[in-house]
Formats: sequence, C-alpha cells, structure tokens
Amino acid sequence: MAKNSDTYFDLYNLPDEIINLVFQRCTFMDISPIMLSCKRFKNIVDKHRSNLPKASLKHLQIEHRVIHDNIVTDAYSVIMRYDVKGVGEKGLYSKTFNKYNCKESEIALYINSCTWEGVENVQIIIRKKSNVLNLITPLLNSLPNHSIKTLFLHVEGKNMRHSLDNFLSSLRNVKDMFINKLCLCNDNIGFQGKMNISNLEKIEVLECDCTYYCNEQFALPVYHMNKGHFSMFLCVNDTNFKMKLINAAAEEYVNDIEHYKQDFIAISELNPSIFHEIDIIMTKNGLKYEPNFEDQATNCSFCHLMIAKDDEEFWNVIEDSRKQHLIVSIVALHRTSKVVCSIWNR
Repeated sequence: MAKNSDTYFDLYNLPDEIINLVFQRCTFMDISPIMLSCKRFKNIVDKHRSNLPKASLKHLQIEHRVIHDNIVTDAYSVIMRYDVKGVGEKGLYSKTFNKYNCKESEIALYINSCTWEGVENVQIIIRKKSNVLNLITPLLNSLPNHSIKTLFLHVEGKNMRHSLDNFLSSLRNVKDMFINKLCLCNDNIGFQGKMNISNLEKIEVLECDCTYYCNEQFALPVYHMNKGHFSMFLCVNDTNFKMKLINAAAEEYVNDIEHYKQDFIAISELNPSIFHEIDIIMTKNGLKYEPNFEDQATNCSFCHLMIAKDDEEFWNVIEDSRKQHLIVSIVALHRTSKVVCSIWNR
C-alpha cells in the first residue's frame, strides 16, 4: 500500500473474479465496515449493491443515542441479527451486526439489505422526531404475511403521530406488543389508521401521555379483530372506556359462544355505580350475571362476574368453574401509583 494513502486495502488491481467472489459470499452488513476505510471498495459496492445476497433478518434494534446529561442525539445505535447461508453443505448460521452513531440514511441501507419475512423481534426506541418508522413501514407493507413475535415500541416527539399511524397500520401478524412509552407531545388526535393486526396474544402499554390514542382508536379495534382471547394491559382512567371494554368482551362471548375463551378484565378504582352500567350491558346482550367479591390483599380485591346465557348455563358456571362461561373478573386496585385497565386471558 502506498504511503499516505487514504485507504487500508489496495483493491485497485484486484481481478474481477476475486471481487465477484466477495459479492457472492458476503451480505451488505458483512462488507459495510470495509467501506468506511476503503473508497475503492465503497465505489464497487455502490455499483453492485443490488446483486449482493440479502441476509434473513431475525432481530432489529434501533435506539436513539443518549449522551451525558440525557441529551438525545441525532444518531442511533443499531443491532441486527440475521441468518446467512453457509458454504457447501453447511446450513444457515447466525451473525450479529452492531453500529453506533448510525445515521438515518445508513439505517435505510441496512434494513433494505435484508429480507423481512422471518423477522422475529423488533425493538424501536425513538426519543424525538425521527424518520425511522417511515423507513420500516414500506417494508412491512410489502409483506402481507410477515410475522413478528415481539414488538417493543418507545415513541416520543413532536409531529410523530402520522408516522406512528402508518407504522401500526403496516403490522400484520404480531404475537406480543409492548409499548414502553408513547408521548406524542399533547397530540390528542386518536389513531387514524386501519388495524390489520392478527394472532395477537398480548398488549402492554406501560406509559402513555395520550391514552385516547391507545384506548378508543387502537385497543378496542385490535380486541374485536382478534375476537378477544389475548392479554391486554393499558394505562387508562376513563370509566367510559372501561365499560366499552366490558361491552366488547360481552359481545365476543355472545357472538362466539362455542369457541369462546375466557377473558379476565382488571380495572382500577372500582366504583359501585359501575354495576348500573354493567346491568345495561348484560341486559342488552341477554346475559345473566352475579358479582362475587373476594379480597385478595390489602391493596387489591376481586369481583368475579359469573355470566351465562340462561339459567341452566348459569348454574353450571357456579357448580363447575372450569366451564368457559366465566367471562369477566373485575379487580379493584386500591392506592396504586398507576391507573391501569387490563384484559388477561388466563
């Protein structure tokens, strides 16, 4: 290598056969570190990027970098785990790609250099206005059958609602969804997208400054689309929404009596007046119910609503609790720091 050269590798005189061999065996993530130190190689890669084999993405983690004094930078840390084909008879093997101080333009290159059909875990932490969700959304929209086992989402920042709408609308098969924080900076407009999530087993919203966005426009449509039968943990202090949740559970019970799976609804600050609303819901759906109170701890008491469609089924519920007729259990959480409303399928 010539003295004072700005490259670490002398690729100028390499024959095409060797360069082509590199492209056949390497993915973009494999060779991207070399691009930083070799302009010649970068030019070659840019020219032939479309011919590079794509890795099968399994795990994606993108997070805004935070430096001293909690200052959020414009850079991201990116971790990607992906499968690549071995040489000869060797099967797939897993590799990990890490990069800190990553720009949005670089993220676009990385995520577009992978196939997304087999993605299992996605973790996105955005702490201010960002274009990352807009980079991922088209990829998910192009895959009608993608399946994500776990989605961890943390979004805060101004003017992020539209990006979040589109991203959530692009989701298809998701097993577990954890929303660690959702702060759209006083944007009180509800979710405006079309819900397409199926096969859901759990939703948890741990912190949310815009509960209307999550509850009315997001959680209820997801519940109906999946016909209940999954765990839900939401931040909520709206009594009206709590009743809508109970009403949704009652409707699913009536409409799907043969295949109904028991739901468990937990709401905070149980007020006796709530039973007036419950009476209306049960009467409307032709259901019988009887509350059964049970103190479990100093800060928690349960009220099991034993519900069935007629007298015969009702007594079967009382005599055999294993029968799938117990639709709702209300738990009153007293003196808790957080106001929560949950559905758990136990």
